[in-house]
Amino acid sequence: QRNFSYVYQSLSTSSGVWFRTASNLFLWHNNSFNVWGPEKSDATFKAMFSWKGRFFVQQQSKGILEYKNGSFIKLKNSEWFGVPGRKIFLSVPYNDRQLLIATRKEGLFLYDGKELKRFPTEVTAYLKKHALYHGIRLRNGDFALATLTGGLVVINPKGQSKGIYTTYSGLQDDNVKYLMEDREGNLWLALSQGISRIDYSSPFSYFDHRNNLKGLILSISHRKNRLYVGTSNGLFALQSESFTQLPIFEQMEGISGSCWDLLNSGNSILAATGQGVYQVNHKANPVFVDTPAYTLYISTIFPGLIWVGTDEN
Repeated sequence: QRNFSYVYQSLSTSSGVWFRTASNLFLWHNNSFNVWGPEKSDATFKAMFSWKGRFFVQQQSKGILEYKNGSFIKLKNSEWFGVPGRKIFLSVPYNDRQLLIATRKEGLFLYDGKELKRFPTEVTAYLKKHALYHGIRLRNGDFALATLTGGLVVINPKGQSKGIYTTYSGLQDDNVKYLMEDREGNLWLALSQGISRIDYSSPFSYFDHRNNLKGLILSISHRKNRLYVGTSNGLFALQSESFTQLPIFEQMEGISGSCWDLLNSGNSILAATGQGVYQVNHKANPVFVDTPAYTLYISTIFPGLIWVGTDEN
């Protein structure tokens, strides 16, 4: 069989190395090829994957077939995947009993070889909008999902978003064709324009002008799960993260110029600025002004007393 179209997939399994075209399956084993073609012209092969050492193929008009002893056997209740337009773009182990399977238009499902259940996620609409193309299960149990126009999406086993990585995050391109996890837990992305690496296993987050953080960093504080950063341009607060957007800092009104020091007093954030000291909750309110303040310190001797360092004393 030498007359075939593009080879879309190759997969190494215990039964040999498989190659998939739209119209044929090729198995390389014992230095020779076995070839299978569809019984009907419209029964094309759409995807193939392996699970627990077993080989499976998605065939249009039939469903999911398993290779056993030289022939293909249709899995129970898999006819749903035989409907045109339901090509499988993701098939990875969800746990020891179930596969996480996804099509581009219908979303994500859990399948145990007998029963198909919809798997709701926070990112289902995002994946449909940006065209899911590939995905893998990470060693920590999360799932990394590549899209053609929306970068990379990471979800946990509950379907909750853990982050979306796009050109705004530093990727060279939002068109992700393939990805892999290296031995250090970092992610390598094959893009339509180049290759990018995400230090996914790193405990650090990086914020800069892309997050609307302006000026030279002078001070940092944290209160009630909110990060405050004082810069040479004023005071900025990190907004609640949305899984579809890059984390953004909002500049607090009323404070301009250098914010030299920040202190979590327990009830609020105090900011020492070139204009004086401000108390910050939802907005910045002046405590005293007209005297530049540079440092703040809670007294260890007198409860409730806060020392303020100025250019005078």
